[in-house]
Amino acid sequence: MKKIITTALMFLILSVSLFSCNSSGEAKSETAKPIADDMLRLFDGVSSDYNVIISTERSTYELRVARILSEELNKLTGKNKTVLYDDIASAENVTEILIGNTNRQESLDAMKRISYGDYSVETQNNKILVCGITEESLTLAVEELLELISTNSSGSLTLSLPVEIKGQSISWELPLYEAATFGGFFDCGDNATLAYFS
Repeated sequence: MKKIITTALMFLILSVSLFSCNSSGEAKSETAKPIADDMLRLFDGVSSDYNVIISTERSTYELRVARILSEELNKLTGKNKTVLYDDIASAENVTEILIGNTNRQESLDAMKRISYGDYSVETQNNKILVCGITEESLTLAVEELLELISTNSSGSLTLSLPVEIKGQSISWELPLYEAATFGGFFDCGDNATLAYFS
């Protein structure tokens, strides 16, 4: 009789331990809750689910702003992630935060929708598009994004979907020039900025 009770007890313990693990052999977390369809998770409290991406042909201000965003996210997560370049392939289950004009089609399309001092922050699938033509406008876009990211008690970072923000960082004293495509800005010194078109 003792042998039957001992065997039954061992079977019960073995069953409980097998059912408490997932297919990868890791113990399931009882506090982990599935993320809602209208939320994008960037960090689950343990591992990060995002990459900050910039163009390999980036401007100095795009790199500077991307590093600021990366440092702020590192402070929130306690991780030490670096900025990556767009010559890497898109990962399927990782949110890409695309800064400025990357080679991803979503980023290229979003940059075409803004002009001059405009900026935008928007989401498409697993991508967060942070766009701005000037350093000032791109910085404002990053600040908008950081304000939208929420942290909960478990330390996870999420972003409510959809995101579609558009703003302007400068006001124009001259009428907008529409006969050509905006090329960029040049700092002439003495608080003068030249906008050039092609």
